[in-house]
Amino acid sequence: MRLRGALDITALRAALDGLVARHSVLRTVYRQRPDGGLEQVVLPAEPVALPVEEAGDEEAAMAAAQQEAARPIDLAAGPVIHGRLFRIAADDHLLALVVHHIATDAWSVGVLLEDLAELYDAAREGRTPRLPELDIDYADAAAHERAHEPDDHGWLVAQWREQLAWAQPLGLSPNGDRGTARTGRRIRCQWDGQFGRELQRTAEAHRTTVFNVMLTAFAVLLNRYTGTSRFAIGTVMANRNRQTERLVGYFANTVPVVADLSDGGGSLRGVLAGITRESLWAREHQIPFDVLVDKVAPQRTLAESPLFEAMFVFNNGPGHELRLRDLSLAPTHLHSGTAKFPLDLSCAVTDGEVMVSLEFDESVLDAAAAERLLGHYRRLLTGLCETPDVHVDNADLLTPAERELVVEEWNRTGEEYPEHATAHGLFEQRADLEPDAVAVVCGDEGVGYAELDERANRLARLLIEQGCGRHERVGVCLERGIDLVVTQLAIAKTGAGYVPLDPGYPAERLQWMLADSGARVVVTRDDRLAGDGVAAVDPTGAGAFPATRPERDVRPDDLLYLIYTSGSTGLPKGVLLDHRGRVNNFTDFNRRFGVGPGDKVFGVSALAFDMSAYDVFGTLMAGATVVFPAPEDERSPHRWIETIERESVTVWHSVPALFGLLVEECEIRGGERLPIRLALLGGDWIPLALPQRAAAQLIASAQLVSMGGATEVSMDSTIHLIGEVLPEQRSIPYGAPMANQTSYVLDAALSPLPVGVPGELYLGGVGVGWGYHYRARLTGERFLPDPFSAVPGARMYRTGDRARWMPDGNLELLGRIDFQVKINGYRVETGEIEAALRAVIGGGSCLVAAHGPRDGAKTLVAYLVAPSGGEIPGDAELKRQLSARLPQHMVPASFVRMESFPLTHNGKVNRRELLYAHGHGRHGARREHRDRAGSGDAVERGARPRRRPGRHRLLRPGRQLHRGHPHGERRPPRGS
Repeated sequence: MRLRGALDITALRAALDGLVARHSVLRTVYRQRPDGGLEQVVLPAEPVALPVEEAGDEEAAMAAAQQEAARPIDLAAGPVIHGRLFRIAADDHLLALVVHHIATDAWSVGVLLEDLAELYDAAREGRTPRLPELDIDYADAAAHERAHEPDDHGWLVAQWREQLAWAQPLGLSPNGDRGTARTGRRIRCQWDGQFGRELQRTAEAHRTTVFNVMLTAFAVLLNRYTGTSRFAIGTVMANRNRQTERLVGYFANTVPVVADLSDGGGSLRGVLAGITRESLWAREHQIPFDVLVDKVAPQRTLAESPLFEAMFVFNNGPGHELRLRDLSLAPTHLHSGTAKFPLDLSCAVTDGEVMVSLEFDESVLDAAAAERLLGHYRRLLTGLCETPDVHVDNADLLTPAERELVVEEWNRTGEEYPEHATAHGLFEQRADLEPDAVAVVCGDEGVGYAELDERANRLARLLIEQGCGRHERVGVCLERGIDLVVTQLAIAKTGAGYVPLDPGYPAERLQWMLADSGARVVVTRDDRLAGDGVAAVDPTGAGAFPATRPERDVRPDDLLYLIYTSGSTGLPKGVLLDHRGRVNNFTDFNRRFGVGPGDKVFGVSALAFDMSAYDVFGTLMAGATVVFPAPEDERSPHRWIETIERESVTVWHSVPALFGLLVEECEIRGGERLPIRLALLGGDWIPLALPQRAAAQLIASAQLVSMGGATEVSMDSTIHLIGEVLPEQRSIPYGAPMANQTSYVLDAALSPLPVGVPGELYLGGVGVGWGYHYRARLTGERFLPDPFSAVPGARMYRTGDRARWMPDGNLELLGRIDFQVKINGYRVETGEIEAALRAVIGGGSCLVAAHGPRDGAKTLVAYLVAPSGGEIPGDAELKRQLSARLPQHMVPASFVRMESFPLTHNGKVNRRELLYAHGHGRHGARREHRDRAGSGDAVERGARPRRRPGRHRLLRPGRQLHRGHPHGERRPPRGS
C-alpha cells in the first residue's frame, strides 16, 4: 500500500503489532499431528518485523515489493504475515504487507486496512484504539462450523450435477485448452460516482443487488464474445454475518453460477431475473468448492479450469481507500504475472464509484483487447440500466468510433475496374494486342491468343446454331486442357453461362445437374450425357464455322457460369455468378500482384471448382499464359515440378492441400528451387507450418497469399499477404476485404460486432451473385439486403462462417455455425452424404462428420445405425454404392456402426459425446461435466427439472485447511 505524508514508522510498527494481537488467525500456524491430520496452533502475539529500505524511486520500490510478495511462507513455523517498508521519498513510502491466503480473503483485506488505520492513529495520538469488540474468534468460528459439517454432501452434489449438466464450455482459450503456462496481466479502470449510483438504482428497480446487475452484464458479455448461451461463471461468496463481518480470516467459498441467456424471452431484464435466481440458488446450495470439483469434475487437469472458465468477484466489503491523520493510505496492487482463469473480472462499488479490474490469460487476450472488453462491459451495464427490455442480441457493444472502424473504414475498398467489360471481352482485347503471345499450354501442346480466339469464335457460332444465347446455360464436361479453355470462352461469347461438370463425377449426378440447370446443350466427349432433350457437342467439331467473332450483345450483368455446390437437403444447389463480379476479382488480383505478360499460371484446379475460373479468364485478361499439367500428370506432384521448371511457371493458384503436395514433393527431392513468385491459396484452412515449409523449399522471395470468400460472392472476397507466422498465431488470417467488396461480422440481429468479438461473417459488394438456381426460398435466407451499403438494392451474403475482426483490420475465421465442412477445398454439406447413406442402407440413422486439425487435412467419418430388422453392408460395398451417387471427395473414408446414437436432454443427437466416445474429439476425452454438458451444435435449452427444497450448513471458516484450489492445487481457493 502507498503511504503519502508524514509517516511515523514507530506508530506503524505498533499498529502492525496491534493487528496481529487483535486477529488470532494472523498468528496461527498449521502443524501435522502424529495421526497425519492437521491442527491449528495459535501462537502468542509477537512484534512484526518491519525492515525499512531505501528504494530510490517508485519503479524500484514496486519491483522490491514484488520480490517480497513472492517470498514463501512456512505455514508450520509461521508467521503467516510479513512486511517490508520502502522509502521512496521523505513523505512517500510503499508498504509491502504479505498475508497468506489461508488467513485472509478479499473482505479481510478491507478489515485489515481499516483496523490498521485506526491502530496507527491511536498510536500516534497515544490513546486506546476505538475498534469494535469481536464477538467471536476465528478459531471458534472454525470449530463451530466443523462441528456442524455434514458427513455426506450427496444430495447437494446431485443437485449440482443436475445444475451443471447442460452448461457448455465457453471456449475462451485458444484451440480449446489452456497450457500449464498461464502468463497473465491485470488492467484496471474506475468509473465515476454517478455510474455507481445508477447501478444501485437499477438493482433496486429490479429487486436485486448490484452484484447481480454486474454479473448479468458479464454473462451477456461472455455470451456475445463466445456465442454460448448456457455456461457457468465462477464467483466468490463472502459468507459473512454480523458476528464475522469484522473478523480477518478465510470465510469465502467459490461457487459456479449458471447463466442461461435463453431465459426471460432474451431481454436484458429477463437475463437479470434469471441470474438473480441462479446466484441465490448457488448461495443457498453451497458446498466447499473442493468437494464440488472432486465430485462433479474428477478428471480435471492442471491445464484447465474445472467447472468454469470465467471468474467474477464482487467486493462489497469494507472500503480500501483511507485517510489517516497527516497521511493517506491507498492499496497498490501487485500482480503475480500469471492468470488463474482465462478471464477474471473483479468489481467493487464504494461511495458510488465503480472500480473494475480484469485479470486475463495473455493467450486469450492482449492488453488492447482487454481494454476493449472492459469498454464493452461498460456499455452493456449502461444498456442494462437504461434499456433493460432490449433483446440480448440487440444490446449494443459498439462505441461510435468502433462502428465507424468496422463498418466504414475497413470497408472503404472502392477502386476503378472495367465495370462495363465482360470476362471474354477482356481476353479479346489481349488477343488483339498480342495475337502471337502464348495463351495456353497443356503438356506438349500450346496455342496463341489469336488462334485461341478464332477456335472459340468457331465453337461459339456452332453453339449459337444450337440455340445457345443470353439467359441460357450450357454444360461443359471436359478434362483440363486447350479444348476446355476454348469451350469456356465460346460459351461466354454466345452470351450463355457455362455449367461446369466434372468428368469424374458419377453419371447419375452429372445427369441430375444437367436437368436441374435447364441446359439444352452440353460440350463433351461423353455420349452418356446426350438425350432427354440435351444435345452433345464435340468441342473439336466447329472447324467449318467462320473464325470471326459473333456479334452478340453480352453485358456485364449477364450470367458467366452456374456452378453446383453440395446441398444440405441431399441434392446439390446451383449458384449463379455474372461477369461483373468475377471481372472485379480478376482485375484486383492482377493489379495487386502485377500479373501480366510474361507470367505463367499453373492451372491445377478442377473444372467444377470455381478457382478454375481465374486460371482461365483471369490469366487471359492479364495477357499471361495458362499452363495445365498433361492429363496423365494431373495427380502427380513429381510431374508438376517438371512442368513448372520446364515452362518457368511464376504463379500458383490452388487450395492449400494441393500446394502442400507440391511442397512435400520438393522436400522429398531435397530442397527444390522453383520459379514460382506468387502462390494464391484459398478455399480452405492454410496449415500454420505451410508458409515456412514453402519458403524453405521453393524460393525465399515467393509471396504466399491467403484468399477468403465463398462461391456465392464470386469466390474471392478477402485477401491477406502471408508474412512470418508467429508462434502465438492460431490460424492464418482470412484477410481484409478486396477491391469493391465488403465484410461484416454481425450478431443474430444483424448488428455489427466490435474487434475481437466473434459473430457470423457476411460478405457484400460487387461480387455478390444472383442467388441459387430455382431455390428462391434459400436465396432469400442467404442473400439479404445490405443495410450498410449506400448502393440501392445492394445485398450481402450470409456465409455461415464464424469470424471476428482482428485489430489490424484482418478477419480471423473461427469455424462454422452449421455442419458444412471443407474437404480438399470442396464445400461439403454433410446432410447430402447422410441422405445418400440412408438411401443405400434403406433407412436407419446416419451422421457424417469431418475429423482432423482445423488447419490441416480432414477426412469424413460416417456413423451408422442400422434400420430395424436390417443390416449395414460392409465398408467396401458402402463405398462402391456411394461412389455411384456422390463425387469421390464426398465418400466417407471410414464407417462406425452403432446400436444407437447418444442423445441430448431434448432428444437431439449429442454430436460432441458421439465424437469423443469414438476418439474423434478435437482433444480426446474431456472432463466429465463437459461430456454431459456439451451437445455441440445440437444442444438446445430444455425445461429444468424441479429441485427438491432443503437446507444445509456450509462449513466455512477453517475448512480451507483441506479445500482444493480451482485448478486442483492443494491450497485454499481464491477469495479476492
